[in-house]
Amino acid sequence: MSHQDQRIALIARLADELDRRGWRDPGDAARTLALALERGQGPRGAAAEAPSRFLAVNGISRSDVEAMLTGVAAPDPSAGPRGTSGTAGPRVAGDDAPRSRVAPVAERETPARPEPRLVARLILAIVAFAGGSVLIWLGPSATDWKWLLDHPNRLALQALCQASVALVAAGIATRRWQLVAASGGPLLALLGLLGR
Repeated sequence: MSHQDQRIALIARLADELDRRGWRDPGDAARTLALALERGQGPRGAAAEAPSRFLAVNGISRSDVEAMLTGVAAPDPSAGPRGTSGTAGPRVAGDDAPRSRVAPVAERETPARPEPRLVARLILAIVAFAGGSVLIWLGPSATDWKWLLDHPNRLALQALCQASVALVAAGIATRRWQLVAASGGPLLALLGLLGR
C-alpha cells in the first residue's frame, strides 16, 4: 500500500470512529489528527492538535480524543526503536501492531474554548427569551393595556406568545431554523383565540 493510500485509510478510519461516537467534524479534524499521527506523534501529541472548534462543538476534552486515538491508530511495526533506522508512521489498528510505550507524565491540557459564534448565538437567544418574556408578562400592566388585561383569554394569549418566543430562542441557540418556523404554530392558535 502506498503512503498516500495509508493516509487515506487512516483518515477514513478516524472519520468512522468519530461517527461511531456521535462526534461531529465541523472542519477537518479527522485529517488533522491523521497527519499528526503520520508525523510519528502518539495519541497524546496528536490530541493536542485537535482543533478547538471540534472540541467545543462536541463538548469533549483532549483526553477524550487521546482515548479515541489510542484505540484507532497504533505505531507501524516497521518503525525501528529510537536511535535506529526505520520510518515511523501510523497504521490502522486491527493489524498485528505492537502496543505503544507508556506515555510520559500527563501534559497540562489546554482547555477548549467555545466557538465565538456559538457564544454569540447563546447570548442572543438568552436576550431574546428574557426580553420577550418581560414584554409578554409585564408589558401589558406597565402600559395599562386594558384590552389584554380585561380579555377573558389573557393568560392563554400570553402563554402562546411565550411559547413562540421560546421556540425562536431555541432555534437561534441551536441553529435549527425549523424551530423558528415552528413558532408560527402558537401564533396561529393565538389568532384563533382573538376571535373569542
